Amino acid sequence: MLSFYTKDQELIEEAYSPLLILGMIQVVDAYHMVIACALRGAGLQDFVFRAYTAASYLVFLPSAYFMGIYLGMGSAGLWSGIVAWVLVLASVFVVRFRRKDWVQNPV
Repeated sequence: MLSFYTKDQELIEEAYSPLLILGMIQVVDAYHMVIACALRGAGLQDFVFRAYTAASYLVFLPSAYFMGIYLGMGSAGLWSGIVAWVLVLASVFVVRFRRKDWVQNPV
């Protein structure tokens, strides 16, 4: 599929790992976005904002740097940071959604 966009074999090989990593996380990513939007719709916009901000600075940036730069994994390591970020956000949002304390929120 990458060959539709470029004929540069080196670029295709470099892009293969990140695309594979991102392809495997798409279902969880979609699920986390649906739950985040449900929480926003329930009036918990501030919670969602804080979760995204905290996960970005405490999970995504450190893990992307650690895997991509420190471990020398390159772009696959940087994109693995996004995977960690999505998994943390999905977990946080599911836990908050299941608490159902948002049901009483006036919208």
